[in-house]
Amino acid sequence: MLKINNAMIPFESASDITNFLKEQFAGLFQRLLQDRATLTEQTTLYDLNQAIQELKSVSSDIKEENVMFVSKFNGSIFAVNPVVNKIAKFVGLKKGTLFIEDKDSLYEFLNVLGYSISDFNDDDYDPFKSADSFWKNTDGMHYELIIKHDIFDSESKIKDIRKSEQLEQLISYSESAISNTDFNDLYDGDSDLPF
Repeated sequence: MLKINNAMIPFESASDITNFLKEQFAGLFQRLLQDRATLTEQTTLYDLNQAIQELKSVSSDIKEENVMFVSKFNGSIFAVNPVVNKIAKFVGLKKGTLFIEDKDSLYEFLNVLGYSISDFNDDDYDPFKSADSFWKNTDGMHYELIIKHDIFDSESKIKDIRKSEQLEQLISYSESAISNTDFNDLYDGDSDLPF
C-alpha cells in the first residue's frame, strides 16, 4: 500500500471506523466554524465600510451647506466688526444690530441718519487723504464723521480691521456747538432780497 496520496484507509475494527469518522466530522465542523467566523467578519467589515461611506456623504453635505451659508454672508459684516462698531458708536447707535455690506450701504445708512456727504480728497490734509466727510447739524450741534477710503477693499467691501490705532487713523469723529451768529451783522444792506 502507498503511504502518500493514498485515499484508501484500512480499518481493523468498528472503533477504528468510528474514530476516523469523528476526526472527519471534527475537521468539517472546524471548517464550518471558520467559514462562519470569516463570513461574520466580512459582514461586519462590509457594514463598517457602508457606515463610513454614509458618514463621508453626510460630512460632504454638511460642508456644502456650510459653504452655502457662509457665502450668503460673504462680504457682509455685522456690528461685531470694529469698523462698523466704531461708526455706530459715533452716530449714537447703542442698541440694535447694524448689518452693513459695503461702502454704498454704509453711506446710505449715514444719509438716512441725516448726515450729508462732501468729498474730502484734499492732498494737503495729512491724516485723511482720500476720505469722505459726513456732517450733520442738529439741536445747535455740528457733528462730523470722516471716513478714510482705506477701510474698504478693492470691491468696496468693509475690511475687518481690529487694531484700535489703525481705526483711529481711518475714522475720525468730532462734535462742536454751533455758534449763534447774529444774521443782522451779516447783512450788508446791498442785497436785493426783500427781507
